[in-house]
Amino acid sequence: MVDRVRRGGPDPLLHWKVRLFFAGAAVLLLSIVLDRKPVALVAIALLGAGMLVVVTDRFRRRDARFADDEDEAGDVSP
Repeated sequence: MVDRVRRGGPDPLLHWKVRLFFAGAAVLLLSIVLDRKPVALVAIALLGAGMLVVVTDRFRRRDARFADDEDEAGDVSP
């Protein structure tokens, strides 16, 4: 089951993620209009970069959350 609880406040990279995906989509539409395959490759690279940012940010936030949980568990006195 996926945990949908918000943690840690707003996403600092949200604007960059949206920009990357918007740029990739715009370049892909341009490649369709111009019928140029190399432009489509640039669009794929932009969309891939956006996915890389999303995935690495998700792992970074998860690792930070686990580190915080471990710190809190270490502070407990018996």
